[in-house]
Amino acid sequence: MVNVNLEIEELKGIDPVLDGKESCLVKAAVQEYLDMLSGEKVFSKASDIKEYRLLLLIENVFEEMPSEMVVANLFQLKRSEARTLIKNVDAKYRRRLNNKLEQNLKKLVNSIDEVKNDKDETTFYCESQYQIDKLNERLLSYKPAGTENSQNLSMIWRDKQVIKLYHISRNSLKVLREIWK
Repeated sequence: MVNVNLEIEELKGIDPVLDGKESCLVKAAVQEYLDMLSGEKVFSKASDIKEYRLLLLIENVFEEMPSEMVVANLFQLKRSEARTLIKNVDAKYRRRLNNKLEQNLKKLVNSIDEVKNDKDETTFYCESQYQIDKLNERLLSYKPAGTENSQNLSMIWRDKQVIKLYHISRNSLKVLREIWK
């Protein structure tokens, strides 16, 4: 029992969201074992197991999509490997994760404060490059109602001086807010 308590204490250090979520972790673990024992999920590669495990954690434990750093700490990966794992889970289980991802992106877009300055842009902080990539995908595929052409919008870009600081044009922010009214 000591080992379990130590692991729960370590989880609190990975992400405050995990504090008090022991029953949700147990639910995700039991679901993983039941799916494998029933033959519903049979994996031949370790990467498939990791992807499914992350899916169950996202569905049962995390209230939002976890950042790359949280996944890296949880699975003991490099940040770039964690981003790849998140992308793979998104690609395989897109329909199951769609609502959570949409809520997460909407929350991020609505949290961006427009700063009044001479530039046609505003800055914001984001923990997850994956979320920035998803927002840029939306900007790339945006087509205003009643038109067949996409609008020329600026992509979100990272500040080269400050970690986790991003820039977005006011026009792009307006479009993203329009998407998630």
